[in-house]
Amino acid sequence: MHEHPHRRHPRRDRPRRPDARRPAAGEVDRGDLPRRRQVLQRGPRHVRLHRLWRGQRVSVQGSGMGQPSLAIYVNELFRDYDVESIIRVGSCGAVTEKVAVRDVILASGACTDSSMNTHRFGGYDYAPVADFGLLSRAYAAALALPDTTTHVGLIMSSDSFYSPRPELMKPMVEHGVLAIEMEASALYTLAAANGRKAPAVCTVSDHIVTGEETTSAEREQTFGAMIDIALTAALA
Repeated sequence: MHEHPHRRHPRRDRPRRPDARRPAAGEVDRGDLPRRRQVLQRGPRHVRLHRLWRGQRVSVQGSGMGQPSLAIYVNELFRDYDVESIIRVGSCGAVTEKVAVRDVILASGACTDSSMNTHRFGGYDYAPVADFGLLSRAYAAALALPDTTTHVGLIMSSDSFYSPRPELMKPMVEHGVLAIEMEASALYTLAAANGRKAPAVCTVSDHIVTGEETTSAEREQTFGAMIDIALTAALA
């Protein structure tokens, strides 16, 4: 999400899944701004939308799936467009029965099985965490939605959508991980590296423990609370 004084872009909102771009776009499509042309990056085309939300201009842009893809977009947004903050919105899979399908998770930190930070930090374990200010505003926004159950805690950013070793999640869950997704760890690390801000706001689309899952239509049409939380936090 961002406002445009000139070239400076303070805020940007990025969904993960292809079908998650549509609700994000729909939620902010309340202004009279023309749709900008699609942006071609190193890979598939991802729509970048500029809209008004409660009188303020915001952007919603896809990042592709996974940390390497997201890192391309995030690096360029921070370095080339001087974006101040990026909020990831999208789906995640619950890995504990403490969390239910359709709950919202505000990721205070993001563990990972990716080797990206291993290379960056020479084998040391870096702890990627969300910006506390934006996370606090997101939590306050979530409390204003009485029909939405919100959790604050750790998530896991995995490089594998279909993990060949699901048993490795057991110690993660025992140490407080609530859900799994594929991008937040890289986002938090790059935000820290560039002195910028980033939280992740995710809706549980499927439950790895119980097997419950949402349909594609539900993901498109019923994840509005996540979008409201992210927009309110960004523009508060």
